[in-house]
Amino acid sequence: MQGEEITFIGKRWRSITTLAWAALICAVGITALAFDHRIVGILLLLGAAAPAFTSLRAALFPQSRYIRIDPSGFEVRTPGGRVRVAWKEVAGFRWGVRNDAHVIEVLYVLKYARRSCIVDDERFASSIFDRYNAPLPEVLARLVEWQQRYGHATTPSVQQRTA
Repeated sequence: MQGEEITFIGKRWRSITTLAWAALICAVGITALAFDHRIVGILLLLGAAAPAFTSLRAALFPQSRYIRIDPSGFEVRTPGGRVRVAWKEVAGFRWGVRNDAHVIEVLYVLKYARRSCIVDDERFASSIFDRYNAPLPEVLARLVEWQQRYGHATTPSVQQRTA
């Protein structure tokens, strides 16, 4: 059982597409500068720099974004940081929608939910977005499978709490 884990690596395609669009906008900005439209050219160059900068790391290093599932819990790594969650903190997972995109919502055991999210209106501390090398339903199925296999939640979750 030692060394048993599943890792989903981040997708490159979205980052590469963003870099291509940023390069196109940058080319238009350089063209605007060449035709003495300085303000428009500078705005276009600055507008292209932000998405290019944020996408460059994920395009060059897809391992900088991953979900690692193991017997002790799961770890989500994004360019913004790393979050490790033990199975004892998780009551379950469910489908959700965030910014019109499907996500996996993590349902926490009540005592951990109070520490990390607002319990009364059932806001969740974390969502897992569709940014990995497997379809989101497969990631959800693996999380549920491993949580049922290794998790030992004994207290009610935010979802199971009654009014």
